Formats: sequence, C-alpha cells, structure tokens
Amino acid sequence: MPTLNKGSSVYHSTYALYWRDSNGKLLAVEGNGSKEVRQAWPQLWEGLSASTTDRTTTKLPSGRQIDRFKIELGLPILSDGGRLESGGQTTQIRELQRSNGLTLGHVSSEQGNNSTNADLHTWFEEFLLLRTEFTPFNAISESNCEARRISVQISDLFDAKLRNCPPNDQWSSGGGREYFLNRVYGFVDKGLPVIFCLPAFPCKSSNPQKVGGTYPDAAEYYALVTMLEFLRAVSAIYKPGAILWLISDGHVFSDCIGVDDIKVDEYKDQLMEMYHEICPDEKSRGFIRFMGLKDIFLSDPDLTNRLSPAWMETVALAHPVETVLTDDAELCRKLMTDMCEPDRDYLRKLIQDQEPHALQLYRGLSRFMLGDLGSHKALTSLSTKQQKKLSSSVATEMILRNQAYSNLVELLFPNYVRLSIHAHDNRGPKFGINLFPKTMIRSIRSLETRHETHSSYDFHLPTPWHNSIIKVNGDEYMYVGRADIAHAGFDSPQFSGSWVSGPNGGHFSISSKEQPVAEKPAQEVYPKSGLFMFIQWVWFGITKPFWTLWQ
Repeated sequence: MPTLNKGSSVYHSTYALYWRDSNGKLLAVEGNGSKEVRQAWPQLWEGLSASTTDRTTTKLPSGRQIDRFKIELGLPILSDGGRLESGGQTTQIRELQRSNGLTLGHVSSEQGNNSTNADLHTWFEEFLLLRTEFTPFNAISESNCEARRISVQISDLFDAKLRNCPPNDQWSSGGGREYFLNRVYGFVDKGLPVIFCLPAFPCKSSNPQKVGGTYPDAAEYYALVTMLEFLRAVSAIYKPGAILWLISDGHVFSDCIGVDDIKVDEYKDQLMEMYHEICPDEKSRGFIRFMGLKDIFLSDPDLTNRLSPAWMETVALAHPVETVLTDDAELCRKLMTDMCEPDRDYLRKLIQDQEPHALQLYRGLSRFMLGDLGSHKALTSLSTKQQKKLSSSVATEMILRNQAYSNLVELLFPNYVRLSIHAHDNRGPKFGINLFPKTMIRSIRSLETRHETHSSYDFHLPTPWHNSIIKVNGDEYMYVGRADIAHAGFDSPQFSGSWVSGPNGGHFSISSKEQPVAEKPAQEVYPKSGLFMFIQWVWFGITKPFWTLWQ
C-alpha cells in the first residue's frame, strides 16, 4: 500500500527538530527521523562542536542569528513521507538560540530539495526555526503525580464533552487515550495552558443548496459555544486553563472550491466578531484564538523582510476554478505548496497506474466536487464531459494541497493536541470531535425523518461551513443539515417557514403542520455504496489525512 505523502520538499527532507542545552544535552526531538537523530546525536554534537565543521551564520534584522552546519555523517536517507532508507550523505543542521537560553535545531538531508530556488529553500528552513511552536516537554511519568492527576481529569473532560466515538474507536483499546494524556501532560507538567489546535472553519460553501449565506450564522455560533464550554470546564479544574487555536484552511482551498480570497478573510473576521460577542470579557476571549495562512507566513518581520518576490516567479500554482485572488493569499499558497507539497508526478502516476487506494480517493473526490460545484458559474456553462474533467482537476489539486497543509501543521505545532472534524479512530495523533452536541442538535437528512436518529452521524460529522441550523417549532431538538432540506420543506404542504436572523446567528425557522412523531431507535444498518462508502474508507483507511474540508 504505497503512501501518497512522498516528495522532496523541505517537509520531506526534514529528519527532526530538536532542543539542546549549551552543553550539548539533547532535551527533546520531534519528527519522522527522530529515532535516528537520537541514535546519532553523539556524532552530531561532535560535528557541531568541531572547529573544522563547515559553518555559516545569518544575521537577522532583530539581532537574532541562525547558524548552519554541514556535517559529514551517514544518516539514512529520508524517503516516502518519512520512511528511512540506508545511505550516506551530508547532514545539514540549522540552529537558533531561543529566549529560554536553549538552542532549537533543524536536521535535514541535503538530498531531496524540490524548491525552485536555493535561497527560497534556505528561507523555508529558517522560517521553520522561527515559527515552530515545538517545546521541550517531558514525557508522562509518575514523578509528578499532581500533573498526572490533572492530565487525567482533562482527558476525561475531553472524552465526555467533545470526543467523537466512531464504531472502530481506538481511544481505550488502541492507545489513543494514553497518547492524548501524554500530550496534555507536557503542558501541565510545566504549568502552562494546554494548547489544542483544530484546522477548520475555512469559509462558507459556495453551494447555496448547503448553506443559507456566505457568513457565519447559527451553525458557527453553536460550534463555538460547544468548544468554549469544554475550555471553560478545563479552566475550572486547572488554573492555567486551555487554549484552542482554530487554524483556518480557507486560503488553502478557496480557489478550488469557488470562493474569492476576500470572502475567506471576511468570514474569518466575522467569526472572530461573533466569538467576541459570545465572550465580551477579555479573559474568556483568550480561550479560542484564530490563525490562517497569512498569520503563519507573513507575521514575522525577520522573515517577510527577507522574502524576495522574485523567488516566487518560478513557483507554479494551478487555479482550477476561476476566483478573485488576493496577492497575500496567493503568496501564502505558493509558500505552503513549495515547502510541504508531495510529488505531483508521483500522485498522477499512481492514478494512471490505477493503484487502488489512490484511484478510489481521486474518483471519489472528483464525484464529490462535481456535486459541490454543481451550481457554480465555473461549471454551469460547461458540457457534462467538461464538468467531469474540471472536477477531476480540482480533486487532484485538493489532494495535494490538503497534504501540504497537514504537513505544515505537523512541522509548526508538534506539541499541540491535534483535533479534527473527521471521524478518526482516536488512536492519535488526531482526535475527532463533535462541533454540535448530540444532546441538543441532531444531524438530519430530511424534515420528514428528523425524529429518527442516524448512527451514520458517527462517520459524517456535520460542520457549520457545509450545513445550516434548522429549528422546527415545537421540537425538542434543533437540527443541522443542508439548506435544501429546509427548502424542500418550504415547498411541501407539511411545512412553512423562512430564513431568519437572530441573536445567535441566522437559521431556518420552520413550522410543522404534522402531528408530533415518537422518536425511532437508531438505525443500525449503514449505507453500503456511493460517496458514503468512499468517505468511510477515506477516514478509516490510509488516506484519512487528506480530508480536512468537505464535511
């Protein structure tokens, strides 16, 4: 079963990040080649300390400096998304002394550099040292009983309030809880806020059959409240509290899903405004924080002042769906893909050779995008054949960009507790969450069957940006589903209603003319064909990292 995450980018040539003290003691290592770096550390430290080692220094405008070393040491060659093969080559190390008095290092192979410009490749590696949030934490142990006790309590809170429980859940049986506990312990052991990250909240879908508008509405409101309640619960038992970073992937995909870059910016701004209305006090506002590609790449003057526009001229980026681009968003997309994207030719070859897993992903996503873009002007003027061709191009681009984005998050936030809006098996490193509490909001397929509970909710976790909130007068629950569910109700003699604004965001308000129906037990039989089976395979197979947007 070949990996799709194969390439020669900065991500793919990175062995590990590490922390050391001034005496050369290795304090922490993270990365695909962390085991090999640990084993070779005595030789690497000898090379770093030797006066004869090839060394250059870069002075930054802020006064910081980055030292680069080339060490003749035969570390295994990185390949296939982090797998290691025997071989010898020069190992390159860059180091930056941080304000904590410790030194942060980046170990990479000189082989495998797909960047179109050597200066840009250097910039990428320096960017990683300056922007990564990697922290030298201790592994969980019995030495700090109080930190362990609190970490267990936080894990139990997450289990009760946020965690999604899919049918093949590995939280208890597969070591997921211990993985989660170890990540939490790293923060608690040092008395720091526990930091979670969730790549999500890109923008509203461009498909009017799914959503009621282009800006955050009641769906986003209830999702924010759900996450906020968990963070407040953590704060009640652990004084430093917890922080959740919502890392928008809107600019990663906007030109693939038919959304203008400015709409992504407006969505993020209004989402932040909505959150500030939910949390008028400054203390509560600190629980949830917001970040996007532009914040990641363009917020450090030491980096932006040294980034030459000429470097980007040779970086090609396809735009399969015509949208209005902004310069900053386009620059960030190019930086992300050149730094972290898998090999395009390799993916195309897998598809052409009809490798089963790659082909299933490609075909399933092509069908999905054909439907998702069905009402977009980019498709409506095309023939059926042309529409299929365009949706296939979009699918290829999204697979590659999505993996590039996942790789970027992995490099920048290796310590963070990684949450996901997908039904992962919760074995780690990602843990699936429910943005809507099932005790309050139900996922539905139609108004007529709204009183049935669907166990398929465990596979297909509904998200605000592809759904709407539907309120039916007299019903105990609110509902989340596609906008066309409400539209179908408006056209039915059984229902009446409209889209309404409210203090908690816009939603569909519906009056039912039918008699109350007793709730039916959960359906135990899952659909076995079509896109559902594709989504099931993606989430629980090798390709689950590729889905971060389309739920």
